[in-house]
Amino acid sequence: MFIHGRCCEKNPTAKLYHKTRLEKLQSIALLSI
Repeated sequence: MFIHGRCCEKNPTAKLYHKTRLEKLQSIALLSI
């Protein structure tokens, strides 16, 4: 977890990717309800 956090700090694009991925998953979950 700590290593992943450091990776995100050094790589803002990775952070952005994870954020968009989470938003996509949330939207899919809302559609499936």
